[in-house]
Parts: sequence; structure tokens; C-alpha cells
Amino acid sequence: MSSDQLTGIKQFELLLEKQTNHTFTDYSSLHRWCCDNPESFWSSLLSFAGISYSGSLTPVIAGSGFLERRFFPGVSLNYTRCLLEGVAESAATDTAVTLVNEEGQVVSVTRAELTRQILSVSTYLKEKGIVAGDRVVAVAKNSIESIAACLGCAAIGATWSSVSPELGASAIIERFGQLEPKLLFTNTSYQLNGSVRVIDDTVARLLEEVTSIEVVVLLSDTDSVNDLEVVSQKWSSVVSCSPVDLNTLEQFPFDHPLFVMFSSGTTGVPKCIVHGAGGTLLEHIKEHRLHSDIGHRDTLMFQTSTGWMMWNWQLTALASGAHIVLYDGSVSYPEKTSLLKVIDDLNVTVFGTSPAYVQYLIESGITPNADYELQALRSIQSTGSILFESQFQWIVKSFKRVPVQSVSGGTDMIGCLVLGHPELPVIAGDSQCISLGIDVRVKSDDSGDINYSGSGELVVVSPFPSQPVFFWGDKDSKKIYSSYFEHNPGVWTHGDQIRITDTGCPRILGRSDGTLNVRGVRIGPAEILCIVNQMEGVRESLVVEQASPREPGGSRLVLLVVMRDAVPLGRPYILKLKKKIATETSRLHVPSIVIGVSELPRTHNGKLSEKAARDAINGNEITNVMALANPSVLDEIRQSVPPAPN
Repeated sequence: MSSDQLTGIKQFELLLEKQTNHTFTDYSSLHRWCCDNPESFWSSLLSFAGISYSGSLTPVIAGSGFLERRFFPGVSLNYTRCLLEGVAESAATDTAVTLVNEEGQVVSVTRAELTRQILSVSTYLKEKGIVAGDRVVAVAKNSIESIAACLGCAAIGATWSSVSPELGASAIIERFGQLEPKLLFTNTSYQLNGSVRVIDDTVARLLEEVTSIEVVVLLSDTDSVNDLEVVSQKWSSVVSCSPVDLNTLEQFPFDHPLFVMFSSGTTGVPKCIVHGAGGTLLEHIKEHRLHSDIGHRDTLMFQTSTGWMMWNWQLTALASGAHIVLYDGSVSYPEKTSLLKVIDDLNVTVFGTSPAYVQYLIESGITPNADYELQALRSIQSTGSILFESQFQWIVKSFKRVPVQSVSGGTDMIGCLVLGHPELPVIAGDSQCISLGIDVRVKSDDSGDINYSGSGELVVVSPFPSQPVFFWGDKDSKKIYSSYFEHNPGVWTHGDQIRITDTGCPRILGRSDGTLNVRGVRIGPAEILCIVNQMEGVRESLVVEQASPREPGGSRLVLLVVMRDAVPLGRPYILKLKKKIATETSRLHVPSIVIGVSELPRTHNGKLSEKAARDAINGNEITNVMALANPSVLDEIRQSVPPAPN
């Protein structure tokens, strides 16, 4: 078999075997070796990636401990150049990015044209005085212009941060105001469900309150900002600038700030998480080429917005030669199957989505493989929340019989801790493996020991390149320390509960802040929810603890259920539900209170907020209402759940 017929991870494995004279018997042995030999692994991966850099690969790691350790301190690179140059010249006319909106409009650009636009943006930014280290922010739709703007910033060493235009003005200001940005890229309207939503007032308020912004660039020539004392520029003028030379782009240190991502803000003001160019690039290339086997023959579409890290993750796939498909608008307008049509028409090979979209298809009675051929589709990835066993099974039966890869990681490390593997079996409810070279382990709930397998807190025991370089404004590192290291000193605590089998197969059980403690026994919410969500008529559910002094252990379980078609919960149904939970788990898993609600609290990224629901039923202050997309539901929850007896 020729090397180009091997999966990316197999090619890398053979490379390591040749370099080290070591034979790997399975993925577990490969992963363990990479964790035990981080210098050899990360330097081999950087060489395997085939990207341009200057300087010395040694030392691979300098310093000790998570906060002090730095990877490749002698290496410099340019993130944008690495994304654009890594494909043969013959591929210049290949399609790089295709945008499809909910109206069915399709716009594509070749790699050559995308490169020209990006380098023209760089020229414009230089003309406006933007230099390396300056912050550039964007209120941006999922568009080709957004990609060109982002990579144009990275090309000159400016640091990019973006949010979706659906986000409210206060939430945008709360995020961008911390960064003191010099320039804003923005759309002033967006379309959703067939209607145009104008956000002129949001942009005006942003410019009024974030006074560091000196220049505004409108990402569409149809956008307009009136009566503002700030320089504004149409997109067509920006991309008409003479492009700089790709090969002369300045290279920056490996840890040079590339992206600022934001924590959800559910526990306070959103933290500004700064990710370095080299760590982001190396982690994404690993996940794309090795774990997803993505290459120049692939068309990748991830269902995301510019405010979610999966947008940045998808962007880096350009370095592997992939064709990226962007979708802007509602997935169910004008037809319930609008997104499926795009997958079929554009021959998407790797489709990324969320359990929420899978559940939408199930509830809508849509059977993708009955209406669409989906011939090119070879894998489906899901993230954002737990993909339950029943959803795995539905995908294989009704979507397409392809590997279903449940991936989990997040904004904190701009990548995945557990994810897929092109050659390993898929077990419903599980991720296929732990990310290569990241030393994920389990901190036992009972003993506190840190083990390779078992159930408990997900921790990472060794530093990795894509961990945050720092938090913006966190001069004494107190915020970053309290976020990841205060609870378990010396190791990275990610905030998830996990179970890892003896063979290394991981399953995320839920967020640690949503972990339930019933009579001294810790229970992952997923153990309950995977049963409830399979019940006929249930759309989605959430289980949280309510303080209850009279109960053994001082708390009781409350189950919030959203029924399809607003069907009320009756006593016979509740009894049936409780019996099923007790039969399939234990009596400790059975909630004391089961309440029907119209919806569940979600963040602006679409993630369920256990903390907000828990605070609501316990009468606690909601620490940051602006982090929620639907805060009004908290009043319904407060009124629906009876107070615990004193």
C-alpha cells in the first residue's frame, strides 16, 4: 500500500517507528509513548506538519510547570502563511471556501483568490497603523469576508477576536471592552429565518463605549454605519489594496497571540483566553490530519458561528488543503432540510454538528438517507454537549452508516481532549480515543488518586502546546491559575467528568459544575439524561441539585423536562420515567422532583447552563445573566420548582 493510501495517523505512526526504532502494538501504546516522550512527539509532529518556520526546534520545551513551561521557544512562524502555502501550486485554482446562506445563494473562492484578499487586507491594516500585538475585533457573520479579515490580521501579527452578530450589545461590550481594540470589522445586519435583522444600534453603542476603536471596516458593501465619528471603510475598497507578498510575511514567536476566545461568562465577567499561533496551528493540524484524516480531497463543513471556537478550528483546515463550506442562517429555513441539501449538493465529506441539530432532525421526523444520497459523506463529528447513545444509533440508522465521532475539549484549549480516530471502532456514547500526546487521566472521586482509567474528574497531567498563553489583563496569573489549577494543584482541571475504560476508550459524563452528589455518591448527569431523552415525547432535559436540609446528604435531584409539542407531564408518565431510571441505573439516580418547562437555559453558544438552572431553583443570584441567550426562562423555572422543605 502506498503512503498516500494510508490514513494520516498511520503515516505518522510509521514515521515515529522509523525515528525511534519502537513498534506500537495499538493506539493505546502509541498514545502512551507520545505522552511519556513529549519532546520527541511534538517535534516529530511539527516536522510531519510540513509548515514553514525559522529557528531551532530545540529546546522543544523550556521551563517547568503548566504556567511557566513554553513550547518551541526558538521557533518563529506565520500562521497565515502556514495555512496558505502548504498546498501544491497546481491547487491554486481549487476551491478554498464556499459560502451558502439560507436563501440558497452560493459563493465560492479559489485558494488563489482567497490568498489575494487576505494579503490585501494585510496591506490595508498596515496603512491604518495596525501592528503586531494590536487587537482587532469583529462582529461578523459566517462568511468568506470574515475568514479573509481574520487571516489578514494574523498575517501581520495582529490578534483577532470575533463574536456572532446575534450577541447582544452588552455582552459584546463586556468582551471587547477588555481588549482595547484599535479596529473593528463588522456586519450591521444579518438574516435569520427569512428576515433581515439590523444591528446598527448595537454597533453604534459598541463604538460609543469602546473608545479605543479608531477604524471600522464594513464586511459587506450593503452594510452602513451612519453619523459616527470614526473612519469607516467598505469591504470592496479594502480588498482592492495591493496585496503584500505571502513569502515575505514576518514570522513571529511560536506563542505569539493569535486569537482571543471568551469563557461563557456564566460565573462572572467572561475571561479573555489568549491562544498562541504555534500551539493553535499544531493542535489543529494534529486533529485534522491524524484524528480526522482530513486532506486536500476533503470538503469540511462544521455548523458553527464566528463566536464559537469551532469556527477557528475549521479555519485551520486550510493548512491541510481542505475545501471549507460555510453556512450562514437558519438550518431549517426555508426548508426543514436546508442544511442537509447543502451537505448533499456540495459533496461534503466531513460534517460537524451538535447533538441539538441531531435532536432537531429526530423530532422533525426527518430521515436524511431517505431524501438525500450523501454519497461523499464519510464521517460525522459532534460536539457542544453530550451525544447520547440513542442519537448515535439514530445517525447510523437514519443519517448514514459512517463513523460518528463525538469530540470534546473546548475554548480553553481551542481543540479536543477526546475525539475520533479513522481506524478505531465506534462505541455508541463514547469518544473513540484521547487526543494524541495529551496526557488525559482520571482523578478518582473516591480516593483522589489520578489514574489512567476509571470514573471521575478529567485532568491533564502534563502541559500541551495549545493551552492558553495567558488571560488578557491577568498580570499576576491569578485568573488562569484559579480557572485550571487551584482545585487540583499541579495538573490541568478541565471541568468535565469522564470515564475511561481499561482499553483507553473515553466517555464524557458531564460538566463538573453540574455533577450531582446524592447521599455522598457522585453521579454524572449524563447517566440520567441519556435515559430520559430516549423516552417518547421528551425533547430535552436537565438534572440539577436543589438544597434540601431534610434529605440525607442535604440535597435532592430536580429533573427539568421539555416535552415535544408542549405536551404536559402527567403523573403516570412521571412514574413511568422514574421507574425506567431506577431500573437502568439505581434508586439514587431517581429525581425527587420532575417538572415540565418550555425551554432550558442556554448560553449564546447554544450550550445548556446547568449552573443557571441550579441557581434559579436554589434562589441564588444569577451571576451573569448576559451570558444566557434566554434568561427569561429562569423565572419559569423558579416558579415551577417547589422550594425544598426546611
